[in-house]
Amino acid sequence: MPTNIALNKTATASSYIAPFSPSRAVNGQTTALQRWACDVLPAELIVDLGEYYRINTVVLKFMGLAGWSASYNIKGFTVLGSTDNSNWASWESDSGNTASSFTINAANKPARWVKMTVNSGWGLNCNLNAASLLEMEVTESAIDAYLSNLTISSGTLSPAFNKKTFSYEVEVGSGIQSVSVTPTADDPTHATIRVNNQTVTSGSPSSAIQIDPGLNTITLTVNNQGIQETYTIKVNRASTTVAYLSALIVNSPRNVPVPLDQTFQPTTLNYTATANYPSVTVIPTSTGNQIKVNDVPVDSGTPSSPINLNLGTNNITVKVTPGAGGSTTTYTITVTRNS
Repeated sequence: MPTNIALNKTATASSYIAPFSPSRAVNGQTTALQRWACDVLPAELIVDLGEYYRINTVVLKFMGLAGWSASYNIKGFTVLGSTDNSNWASWESDSGNTASSFTINAANKPARWVKMTVNSGWGLNCNLNAASLLEMEVTESAIDAYLSNLTISSGTLSPAFNKKTFSYEVEVGSGIQSVSVTPTADDPTHATIRVNNQTVTSGSPSSAIQIDPGLNTITLTVNNQGIQETYTIKVNRASTTVAYLSALIVNSPRNVPVPLDQTFQPTTLNYTATANYPSVTVIPTSTGNQIKVNDVPVDSGTPSSPINLNLGTNNITVKVTPGAGGSTTTYTITVTRNS
């Protein structure tokens, strides 16, 4: 027998006649004393199921099931569902009911909240200004289009994965250029999974997904017999860090500074100089970053090994990369040796 997922859940109403509170309409009892009743219309009764569900049926049980005359059954009502308790979708409406039990086929629609409304003039068949409900029962769809697990190759899902949580965020460093995700279906036999519209086998990683600096959205859909759930992961890649030199000096073999053609500026990347020496050294400064002179590592603020100069032009490169990874900045010094 399907489980009644409304049983003993939180129920609220626009009003009620004490002691017939809305909680009595979800306590599993169908005696006359265990009912919700109100005498102010329009009225509504809302049941919070506690989490997201795909709904199969909603059953409304009226006073005829407690042995009362069918004239005490509600004549008219509307049943609605919502995932946010704000936007409501109407599932069924009846203004001429006489039955003691009414079953609504919700056709696997999504909801956390289920509401019954009774308009003015739609009350009990014997008293159109009052309403009374013995029990609201709700059952979940047997078709499962959820994931049972979801992992990502870099970073950590926030919040932690829950199959009924559909939106996640992940922070990754600036050096991460791609990620893959591994989704696992609750029902791998029948469900089809797509990641950014590419089919992925349940429990297997997706192809690499390019991640650009800033916000990137990964969309996963799970489809099972016409029911589709959609999960999204927003991956925030840190903006690419750029490192610069704070100082750059060229020295002769006797540590005499070789003048550059212009005053050094961190964002000016090309310089020229004239040095009539057999060699020069370069002293680059960039605290906390990785520095290479002609592709040879050099500590910040210390001279490079001597760089031999040929007659004519000689290009010296100084590359600086953020210590935590990121974009490399390349400086070029063109040194001319005339003699």
